[in-house]
Amino acid sequence: MQRHVAILGAGPVGLDAALACADAGWPFTVYEAGGTVAAHARDWGHVRLFTPWDLNASHRMRRHLPNAPAGDACPTGAELADRLLDPIAALPALEGRVRLHTRAAAVARTGLLKHEEIGTDARAAAPFTLLLDTPGNPARAEETAEADLVLDRTGTYAHPNPLGAGGIPAPGERALDHRITRTIPSTGDPDRWAGTVLLVGAGKSTQTTADALARLPETRLEWVVRSPAPDWGAVPGDTLPGRRRLVDTSRALADGSRDRVTVHTGVHVRALSADGDRIRAALTTARGPREIACDHIVALTGYAGDASLHR
Repeated sequence: MQRHVAILGAGPVGLDAALACADAGWPFTVYEAGGTVAAHARDWGHVRLFTPWDLNASHRMRRHLPNAPAGDACPTGAELADRLLDPIAALPALEGRVRLHTRAAAVARTGLLKHEEIGTDARAAAPFTLLLDTPGNPARAEETAEADLVLDRTGTYAHPNPLGAGGIPAPGERALDHRITRTIPSTGDPDRWAGTVLLVGAGKSTQTTADALARLPETRLEWVVRSPAPDWGAVPGDTLPGRRRLVDTSRALADGSRDRVTVHTGVHVRALSADGDRIRAALTTARGPREIACDHIVALTGYAGDASLHR
């Protein structure tokens, strides 16, 4: 029996899964919430990857798209979308299979609640029902679809973690959410980041942002890192030059290489509050409470998948 496969998300992994289904002869549909394929990659399109073209196209992609970009140059997110993922989506094997502006709101086994028929053949035989949001269709804003197999390839970028201690929002964070940037910002307009920026996190997205903000002449950077002794994700013998450079830059910033940058280690955000046009951040440090008044907050504390789809 041919299984109909629902693939949620038309990013690089979703499109590669679509090619795998095409190779297997399985009917499939790709549901993409954005207006284009690779919508998340375009959101961070100004950021350059650590990995070169040779590592960004799978063997399957290259088999279907022999002229896919190759070599040791590292593309930006926009280049990845424009030069690889758009051409993949335009292949005959995917023609008519990718539905844009269609978000999967929920997935369930048809007719069964989560606790029913656990581990039985009856549950395994029940198809999935997908509830789809289709705002681009004014005549029918919601619809359902069935599938025998569902591949969740929606990624994590649309679901940032809060910046409070223990992975929950700090008091005041939700009320000020509209003033918090939770994705890697573009610094092409330096005036946008004039003043004091509170940057929270320690991963590669945060390091990329710290490197960019530290170069802006009108920006004062207060960088909050939870670990008292961060290793900055250093990889022994790292073969990716871009990643090595970020580790070196972060170490230098922590050592005081720029007078407009202060790195606070062993610190977490206890609370946020509005202070006129500014935001006041209450911090917990090893030396006791501290407050910082800032003009901008960039919270890059990681991302997580959306488990509510199939809860």
